[in-house]
Formats: sequence, C-alpha cells, structure tokens
Amino acid sequence: MTAKGVKSPKEPSNHELFIPKEQPFISLLTKLNETIIPGKNDTSPLLHCPPTAQVKISISNSTWLLQTIDHLGREKNQGGDEMYITYSDGNLEEGSPPTAVAIIEDFGNGKYGLTFSTTPMNPTPRNLNGTERWKNSGSSNLSGSAFNVPEPTLKQFQPPSLPDFGQLPMVIFFGDSTLYQLVWNSDNKKFFRPNLFFARNIRSELNMEKIELVASMFRKQHKKKMVQYGQNVHIVLGSAAWDILTNDNIQGESFKDHLNSCRYLITRLREKYPGRRVFWKSPSALHMHRVNCTNAGYDYQNCLDSTRYLSQSRARELHYKQKSLMKELGVPYLDLFETYQLSAFYTVNDDGRHAKNDLNKMIINWFYPHNQTVV
Repeated sequence: MTAKGVKSPKEPSNHELFIPKEQPFISLLTKLNETIIPGKNDTSPLLHCPPTAQVKISISNSTWLLQTIDHLGREKNQGGDEMYITYSDGNLEEGSPPTAVAIIEDFGNGKYGLTFSTTPMNPTPRNLNGTERWKNSGSSNLSGSAFNVPEPTLKQFQPPSLPDFGQLPMVIFFGDSTLYQLVWNSDNKKFFRPNLFFARNIRSELNMEKIELVASMFRKQHKKKMVQYGQNVHIVLGSAAWDILTNDNIQGESFKDHLNSCRYLITRLREKYPGRRVFWKSPSALHMHRVNCTNAGYDYQNCLDSTRYLSQSRARELHYKQKSLMKELGVPYLDLFETYQLSAFYTVNDDGRHAKNDLNKMIINWFYPHNQTVV
C-alpha cells in the first residue's frame, strides 16, 4: 500500500488519519483469493492472516504510528506488510517527486513506526508547508491518499560515506543490470567517468552451482584490463536482484547458498589478483508499488514471473546479510540501500528495481567528491 500525505496551511485538530478515509477496501479479500493458488491440501494463507484493507495513522509531534486494519474493520495484530509512504508539500505540482519518504519500522504486531526522511535527489526541500504456484506475487498494490495532514518532522538525508574513485586509474564493476546502469550513461552511451568499466551483464544469480562459471566470466572479460592496469585495478562486485527475483529461486529465507557463493567469488578473485582492492555494492531496494506488468515493455507473463518475489523486506534482509559477510571478509561495503529505499520515484516507470539515469548520475558523483562533472 502506498499512502501520500499533502500538507495544508490549516492543520486539523484531529490527528488520526484513515486511508482509505470512509471504509476498508471490502473487495480486497475476493481479489487476492482469485490470485492465490493453494496446493491440494493447503488452506488459504489469508485464513489466519487477512490482508490489510485500511490503515490508521496516529500523529503526535515527531512520531507517527500506523495501525493496519483488515477488510472487516478490525485492527490487525500481525506484521509483515510492505508499504511505501510519502509526504508531499501542498505547494508541489501534480506528478512532482515527494518531499519526504517514510522509513518504516515493523513492530510485528500490526503497528508500524514512521520516520520521514528527505530524499537523496532533494535532501533540503524548500517552501515547506511462499508464492511459487500463485498467478503473481500476491501484492494487493492498493494506493491511497490523505490530505490536510500536519507536516511531519523531517530527517535530512545525508549521503553515505563512500571511497574516492577520482584518483584511481581503473575501477571495474561486475554484476547484473542494476550495477551496469549505475556506471553507464544511457543518454550519451558512455560510462559516467573515463576510469569506470563494465564489460557485460552476467544475467545470473550467484549460487554454488554457477559460481565457478561466474568467476570464469570475470577472468575472460577482464584479462586485458588486468594486464594493462596491473595493481592499479579496483573491483566493485554486487549481486542481489537476480538472487531475490529468479523464478526458480533456491535461496530460501537464509540466503545461505548465495552468501557462500559471494564468499567463494571474493576468495577466488583475491587469489587470482593479489593486491587488487575489492569492494561490494549493497543491494538496491525493490519497489513493488512501481511495477505495472501491463506497461512493462516485455512479455506480461515474464514480468509476473520476474516480480513474483519482489519484496522490500527480502531485499533489506539480504542487505543486512551481505553487509555482515563483507565485514567478516574485510571487504569495504558500498552502502547505498537507504538511497534506493528513499528513491522509488526515480525508478524506471513500471519497473520497480532499475534506477533512472539522474539518480545513477548523482550516486556516481558521490564517488568523485573533487570532480562533480560526469561524462
């Protein structure tokens, strides 16, 4: 569910908001039951965990508390909902990016804490006033708005601490399409900086069945660069989107196989290329509410299959696990997760996972603090 609040000059005396305002989405249960295909002896998962059909937001100073409500108007006592909540100033034009985005804390009891942060693209705003057999991901994709709400306390976004790539002769990026788009300027078909290089999208998740093939791909694709730049080559690795979204996903809840693959790949590269520094880029946040398979630009069923497991909470879990592993391995972790989490507006239309050029350009600038000019 996505909620959008727009500030009004006149603040209401009642600091409780309901979205939708009048009553829950009554037809939601029927809609989801038509989507879910239980096994022969399975009961519907909605029997013991009804979907959220309405939310109540209680506002007090800097703290906003959200309570989920089911289709019968009852307050829920289970967590696990995925929501994207934005706040927009009342002076913004229709279609403008939001003023702030809520960082949501799931208390596990049907209640959620909301802390609002400004966004990476506009950190200082002005003028403030188990689904593999299902037909799709099972997402309700409900959207609602509330107007005339008090302005929340806003935490100003601060860019993460990142290494300076400006003085490095060559930085090789290796991974999937989200990593490729981070360094490739799709407007002029050049890398954002002359010392960046990406050979080819590996188009694969990292698991132990494929990891030797992936390691071999790296060696073949970068043999010339390794000889040309020697010890001056730096390597940025990353893998998450395929590991979460692959339809025949074998990772399960723990991502144990994937993490073993990450460890193996880093170990092999360190053995093959001693002295080269290796970095790991965090996963991107995933935004189910931005997905529209009807307009996605490729086969409808392929879109359903590739977004079946698209989940913000699953991406966040993988982020935490990768960050912990890299700390153990002594690999610098390029933590951009919150940047992507706050930037759903800047994902490709109807896609939910790939960032637009402007966002990628801004992120790359962070790696070049003494030269903010992209190619």
